[in-house]
Amino acid sequence: MDHRGLIDMRYCGSKPVAGDGLAPVGASPALRVLVTGASGFVGENVVRGLLAAGYRVGAVLRPTARAVQFSQRHSRVAVLPVGEDGSPPAEAIQVFQPDALIHLAAETGLDAVVTAKANVLFALQVLEHAIGGGCRFVVNAGTQSQHRTGNPGYAPTDHYAASKQAFEDFLSAYRLHAQLSIVTLRLSDIYGPNDPRGRILDLLLQAQASGTALPLSPGEQQLDLVHVSDVAEAFLAALQALVRGVPLEDACGVATGRHLSLRALVKVVEDIGGRRINAQWGALAYRTGVIMKPFVPLPLPGWTAKTTLEEGIAEMIGSRRGVRAAT
Repeated sequence: MDHRGLIDMRYCGSKPVAGDGLAPVGASPALRVLVTGASGFVGENVVRGLLAAGYRVGAVLRPTARAVQFSQRHSRVAVLPVGEDGSPPAEAIQVFQPDALIHLAAETGLDAVVTAKANVLFALQVLEHAIGGGCRFVVNAGTQSQHRTGNPGYAPTDHYAASKQAFEDFLSAYRLHAQLSIVTLRLSDIYGPNDPRGRILDLLLQAQASGTALPLSPGEQQLDLVHVSDVAEAFLAALQALVRGVPLEDACGVATGRHLSLRALVKVVEDIGGRRINAQWGALAYRTGVIMKPFVPLPLPGWTAKTTLEEGIAEMIGSRRGVRAAT
């Protein structure tokens, strides 16, 4: 595949001028923000928020059909494709000259080596290239899975959580020696319409609509569900705080503070959807490393979740019904 076709060189090289489609005419030059994982569920919502706020956006993406679709949906985004060997686009990143990096890309598979290469080595390479292009601000995505026991101490649930912690440890050194302004957002469970990941709420809604049995664990684990639009706003708020020089903790929590057991969540979905879910409680064992009670670091200053769980579930039900009606 020819990577060059994914890069719009109008948005690379010298700083774009007002009126190039990236900032309102007459506006002062906007910050350039490089986003990894931009075509993902969270990433695309973050990109939409950045564009709406007037930022110039570059997206580091693997050269796939999904990347092509993303570029078609977001013509104002400079798409910087990863090499076929998996290496980040060093020259394109430095030419783009990012002021800030929002790092969302992640590998969540079971292979420890693959996970480490993607979540630590690749992330460090992107960071180095971004610094070479002038990057001063970094907003990194962490996970509550770094705290399996529900306590402040580090206790990873899996290779993914371990790799996220490893990258955070490197960021601590960059914070000191490269004089970057950095914050990590520890994300709770994220949900919303059109989520391709097949998470628990989608499984519950699918079972509710079809009436099929859904095997579940005993259901006592607690969840803190945050709507994807609120998560996207948290990344923008964090970036704005760094730019303004607002003192932040090294890691801030992005959560609602409302903890529901899986059993309680099923009841909420049943009440809103108006149909019972054929939940087979205890048909599955708790998976190894399951978080029974979420730990949430100090919240990101100035940010709160706006979408209630009930509103978010109703939105998802409406979205699913709209898709069915259209087909």
